[in-house]
Amino acid sequence: MSLPELRNCPAEYIHEPWHMPPIIQHFEGLLIGEHYPYPIVDLNKTYKAAQEQLWSIRKLAITKKESERILKMHTIPKKSR
Repeated sequence: MSLPELRNCPAEYIHEPWHMPPIIQHFEGLLIGEHYPYPIVDLNKTYKAAQEQLWSIRKLAITKKESERILKMHTIPKKSR
């Protein structure tokens, strides 16, 4: 199934048509913001925010304790190797 709005979109921009330069948008008749919407979420900002949140969790004492518990449960103890 394809989107009729993107039928004239060049292949290199098909996954992120908002990166298409304005001159190409004009020639292809696909104006971002008019014929096709701008992205709702800024992927770079949300990626960075999620990454910072995950890295901050790694520093918590409870996270380190849980990591040790999981490793003990799912690895072979050194004595029985």
